[in-house]
Amino acid sequence: MITVSKKEMSNNDLSYICQQLSLFMATGLPPADGLALCVPEGGAAKDGIARALDSINEGQTLGEALGSGGFPKLMCAMISVGEATGSLDGVLDSLASYYARMEEARSALASAVIYPAMIFILMLAVQGVLCARVLPIMAAAMEQSGGSISGPARVFAAVGGWISSHIVISLLLLAIPAAAAAFCLSDLDGFARIFLKNTGWRRASERANAVSAMALAMRAGADADDAVRTALPLCGDPAPLEKCLELTGKGQSLGAALEQCGILDPAHARLLDAGVQSGSGDVVMERLGRELDKAATRKLEGLLSSVEPALVTIMALMTGFILLSVMSPMAALISAV
Repeated sequence: MITVSKKEMSNNDLSYICQQLSLFMATGLPPADGLALCVPEGGAAKDGIARALDSINEGQTLGEALGSGGFPKLMCAMISVGEATGSLDGVLDSLASYYARMEEARSALASAVIYPAMIFILMLAVQGVLCARVLPIMAAAMEQSGGSISGPARVFAAVGGWISSHIVISLLLLAIPAAAAAFCLSDLDGFARIFLKNTGWRRASERANAVSAMALAMRAGADADDAVRTALPLCGDPAPLEKCLELTGKGQSLGAALEQCGILDPAHARLLDAGVQSGSGDVVMERLGRELDKAATRKLEGLLSSVEPALVTIMALMTGFILLSVMSPMAALISAV
């Protein structure tokens, strides 16, 4: 998202604005009047709408005005597509659903990453106390009884000795991940955006948005090249669609070109070509957009569902390893008595 007045527009605000705009414009209200009626309470979105209304009064379209107001590029590009194709209501509904899903992803990410990470930090503190206080005492007891600790216990005892000798530095080192977790917890939107930016879900979501935009353009009568150009602003990496334009310019079908540039799989590409030949290419493209959107949602759910078990597994292994290191010399000490 784009920062306005040092604040970020929340997904809830964006979903609310798109949903309300769709309802108001369906009643025939002009864009400026509809936008003025769906101002959320405070925040960056309110400031952005005020700027957008000024831009509309200066003659800009709704998509251009929202861009001037600092709204996300995806939202502005999709609204511009809807204005150009005469399907703005459908675009706004799709955007409302998209940002609602982003908010769900943010909440799911909080429960899947942030809170286990805080527990992880507490476990690190407990393990530090074990190393700094318990193991040195056991090591001294073993030496008095004529034995000695070895293996991992010796390593952890050495670490504990360093922690005891450099307690301030140790606390500062522990404070770094604690501060990072607190910062992420205070700005979940920003953390979710960074975490999800380079995931497969982000790329799958961009593919779904691009295909949906092409469907809107084709429904309005655009040819294959114009439909692809319509979707270009919606991709973080426009190279695949630019390659698609190059291939269609050489005479390849739209489906084959989208397959070669990695937007569609072979089955979907063949289905699209069949739809274009039968005169229902826009209907097929819209269906493919919905399928790709569902696939992106499943990828997101799979990504989030794997994070928490991974953190729990790491914590369990670390705790178990240290406990075994503590219990082994204790068992040796008891047997030597």
